[in-house]
Amino acid sequence: MQRCALFLAVLLLAACAAPCSSDEAVDELSAAKAGVLERITKAATPQAEVDALGDEQALADLRAQLIAAKADALERAAEAAKLQAKVDVLEGEQTKIAKRLDGCQSKLSDAEEKVKETGDSTARALSNCIARAETCKSEVEASQEQLQKLKEQTGSCKADTASTAAALQKAKEQAASCQAEISNIENALETAKNQAASSDVALQQLTELASSCQSGAAGTEAALQKAKEQAASCKADVESTEAALQRVKDQQAAAQAEAAKLQAAVAKLRSDLSALEAEADAARKDAAAGHACKVSLKQVDLDLEAARAALREAEEALLPPRITRLARSASGRLADRFAELQASPVYGDAAARAAHLARTASARAADLASTVRREAGPVAAAALERSRELAAAARPHAEAALARGRELADAAAAHLRGARDELAALVDAKMREVPALAPYADPVVVQAIVYGVMGAPLLLLLPLLSALLGGPRRGGGAERGGAAGRKPAGKAAAGKAAAKRV
Repeated sequence: MQRCALFLAVLLLAACAAPCSSDEAVDELSAAKAGVLERITKAATPQAEVDALGDEQALADLRAQLIAAKADALERAAEAAKLQAKVDVLEGEQTKIAKRLDGCQSKLSDAEEKVKETGDSTARALSNCIARAETCKSEVEASQEQLQKLKEQTGSCKADTASTAAALQKAKEQAASCQAEISNIENALETAKNQAASSDVALQQLTELASSCQSGAAGTEAALQKAKEQAASCKADVESTEAALQRVKDQQAAAQAEAAKLQAAVAKLRSDLSALEAEADAARKDAAAGHACKVSLKQVDLDLEAARAALREAEEALLPPRITRLARSASGRLADRFAELQASPVYGDAAARAAHLARTASARAADLASTVRREAGPVAAAALERSRELAAAARPHAEAALARGRELADAAAAHLRGARDELAALVDAKMREVPALAPYADPVVVQAIVYGVMGAPLLLLLPLLSALLGGPRRGGGAERGGAAGRKPAGKAAAGKAAAKRV
């Protein structure tokens, strides 16, 4: 009875070790089991023992079949280990990409903080420069007012000088007339002395007339001296006015030099701001690349989950979970039991027949596995086609985003042109307000100043913006196209890998 129980256990283990089971195989195994039980019931007779001895060949075949099943199970375990290794590699790549994404995000945050700090410092420096420019402007205006006053004083001094010169000329004329009168009087006196030497009255009258003429000449000389002193004082005032005018001119030149320095500082600040904006654009580009890696990583995770699901479905279709667990747990014990059964001279024939039945069941299981593969192949192909369709549907959205970026770039260029026109108008107005710069208020000079202030940084920024937001034939578009084209390629590779695993 122990031998019968052992033989029945061997048959059950052989049935469990088969790669797959079907209804016909179960029926045949049940029939074989019934035959074995019938033989066991007749095992008391010597004839039954003789029949049992004839089953050694079948038992040997069963052992070979069980060894083949064990080898198949080991091969499947090796395939599962390979799949697990690939899964580990993909998880490692996912970890690396996540680390790179974290690094890009930290770099972007640092760049944004740096840009913010530099922008604040630039704004403060620009406000200081504007305040200094306003101060210089107020000083220039005060100097201009003082110069105007000095000009007015100079004009009044010139008028006084002219009036004094006229009075001096008049006094000279009066002195000349007085001198002529004196000469005439002297001549008349001589004549009178010669003609009226005897007339005391006439002499007395002539003496009085001469004294009065001398007093008039003395008053005329005093007026002339006073006019000379007034002319000297006016000349001193004119010299002091010219010195003050020269000082005002020097102050205006210094103010213009200071304004040129301030313009140079503003240009330098604008160039620094342009460099910082270029660094911010590069950081944003790195962040966009990190976002693309994140999207690709998410797609790889989805493809990996799909591949795992397909693998589980294939394993469930090929081998039920219960049979797989039983085969793995009983493989070692089955080898030992089968070796003992081969050494037994009683159950050899029964083992051979059981091996034949196991071979038949294995062949049918192989047919069933090929059928499953044929049915799973179109499913994998359909999944691959679906992924390609999704990639094609996502491409128009990317092109629309690119068109939106171009529109924004055109709007920025229009805004830049408006700012340039406003700056040109402001420079023209300021130059016309300053008398020293009014002769140079020419459109060509104004445009040169505008290009000097803001043209060079913008000319450096426009190629950068064109490279970042350019068309599909430019460098930036080619990179974005390559990045967009790598996603469907990754999906196709994942779909091929899933189909290969199935």
